[in-house]
Amino acid sequence: MGLKHVAALAVAVLAGAASVGPARPPADQDGAEAGRWVCLAVRLEPGRIWRQEVGFSTTVSGSDGKPALWTFDYRLRLQCRERLAEGWAVEARFIDWRLRLEKGGCGYSWQDGRFLYLGGGAGGDPAAGEDEGHPSCRDLLAAWSNGLRKTVLRFRLLPDGRVEDLSGLERLHEEVADALASAEALPAEIRLFFGPEGLDRADHALALALSVPRPTGRVEPGASWEHRSDLHGLLPEPLEIRRRFRLAGLDRERRFSLALVEIDPAWDRRLPDGGWQTMPPAAEAAAEPESIEILTDCGLVYRMEAGLALDLPGDRHASFRLRSRLAD
Repeated sequence: MGLKHVAALAVAVLAGAASVGPARPPADQDGAEAGRWVCLAVRLEPGRIWRQEVGFSTTVSGSDGKPALWTFDYRLRLQCRERLAEGWAVEARFIDWRLRLEKGGCGYSWQDGRFLYLGGGAGGDPAAGEDEGHPSCRDLLAAWSNGLRKTVLRFRLLPDGRVEDLSGLERLHEEVADALASAEALPAEIRLFFGPEGLDRADHALALALSVPRPTGRVEPGASWEHRSDLHGLLPEPLEIRRRFRLAGLDRERRFSLALVEIDPAWDRRLPDGGWQTMPPAAEAAAEPESIEILTDCGLVYRMEAGLALDLPGDRHASFRLRSRLAD
């Protein structure tokens, strides 16, 4: 599946009712300043640079009942290159990153240019296993790191927050394919989470963090909207969902003016007969509420917390969690 299709599918869990609207705030600015409405549309100037920190993790419990936790944390430097007929051309590079897999008291990690094997000891102390054994695992995670270092992402960011024409991860896929071709005796979980399926998951996680559709016209506090789409690659099985969003209000933090968007912890899943089934909030929803905070002066995402949990056949369970914030 190409990255253009990845972006279109993966944005669903955070997407609002993305009607195409003006890139500039609506008229009646006095109403906006008085808090009677807000414009959520993206509005950028060519040359603008910003940084985004993202933490993505997914947990899948297998038939053995042991959960596997896969983590992909990274920081992006993004720059608006030019204004297009519709939207803006944006270029992004990875500044730093961390890759990690934990299962059954042991794990594998790549951070700060080092491969760490987290042995089965208490706490999985990484220092004790630094660069110790597992050369094929080390080489595979090194290939991920080399690919991310060479990656230059390019995409079109639309006024309604959608990302289109996303490209640039080809070098990562090439590096990983070469490492897999020469790898020997890879543990099954490493091949599962850092092989082709892991690349697919990383593609979707990246698109999910970059693209946050929302209404573009005048939005009043208390207004709500919903969106539905397919989740592909983030969870072990295909899933079409529908989620609801609400503009909870406006706030300020430091020098920033923010629009606060709540995500309903309950969500709907598409049934085989075409109907919808409402899924109750996951147990962790109360402790980790989902929300989006949008800068009202430009429409960039200031902070975001989102995720989804799903019960699978065979008493298995899967979930993912995305945390993103502006790093300026």
